[in-house]
Order: sequence, then C-alpha cells, then structure tokens
Amino acid sequence: MDEDVRVEDPFHPLNVLDFKPILGYIPANATLLDVGCGKGTWLLFLKHYRPDVKAKGIDVNPEYVEICRAKGLDVELGDIYSLSFARRSFDVVTCMHVLEHLEDDRAALMKLIDVARLRVILVLPRFYLKLYQWRSAFQEHFMVVYTPRALKRLLKGLKAEVKEHYSVDGEAESWLVVVDVS
Repeated sequence: MDEDVRVEDPFHPLNVLDFKPILGYIPANATLLDVGCGKGTWLLFLKHYRPDVKAKGIDVNPEYVEICRAKGLDVELGDIYSLSFARRSFDVVTCMHVLEHLEDDRAALMKLIDVARLRVILVLPRFYLKLYQWRSAFQEHFMVVYTPRALKRLLKGLKAEVKEHYSVDGEAESWLVVVDVS
C-alpha cells in the first residue's frame, strides 16, 4: 500500500476504518482540538462526516500547518507541551499517533487534559508481537510502544476507557483510549 496516498486521502478505506469508531465519542456541536494534526487527514474526515463539530488543529511542523490552511482548515503552529489555549476551552481533544514520539508522554497528556472540557481521545500504537514490527516502530522514532504496562503507567490515576483498535486485516494494531475529564 502507498502510505502517502493514505496520509493524503481522508476517505482512503483504511482511514475510514481508523476514524469511524472515534466519531461516537464526539458529542453533537462539539468544539474539538486535534493536537499533532499533520496534513489534516482527520480534520478533513471530521469536516465531511461531522460538519456540526467546530474543529481546530495544531501541529509543530510549519509546512503541515500551511498544507492544512490551503485545504481550508483552521490550523495553527503549536507545541503539545505549551498549548496556548485556556483551561477547558475545547469539549474534545484528539491526539492520534503523537504521544509515542515524545520524551514525556505523561506531561503531554496532562496538557491535553488541561484544555479539554469532556474528554481526550488518543490513538496509540499497541505493543507488537512480531520482531519486524518493533524494528519498524523504532525506525519511526518511537520513544515508547504501548504495552499494557506502559499504557497503565500513562493512564495512572485517570478515568480512561481503553479499546483495541483494529486494522483492515483484523489485527489489533493500536489502542483507542478515551480519557474522561468531566
């Protein structure tokens, strides 16, 4: 599969498979912040399937911010550790495949919780059973792969629902984590 096509196309079958389960956690007419929005694939998907949601994105990469803006998305340059939004300023905060790249994932999660009013939705890589998957993870600059133990450490003391997030071939390749902050 051509990964670039998937990254660019919010309606790629694998993106639809990834994103649809998340929609049920977003209330009607919600405000949403997507942290680490990349090229805006999730935001475009959300705009199509949930036009009632007022979504904003941030990304640390200025090139991605410009790509998103060219697509008509409300995106600004920002860093997860220094979010410039008021406490509880968004109903929902999403952060997909970002925390695993950070040195202090717990501090980043606490920043997300600070700006969320209802919940934080995370998609995190699940621990791998095959050696080539581990090698690939660290080649992609993962700081952590979320084994059950690593997930427990990240979520300690928080009210969170954790589900396995399945790939098109039926393998659980990610965790879908919903942290209740209300």
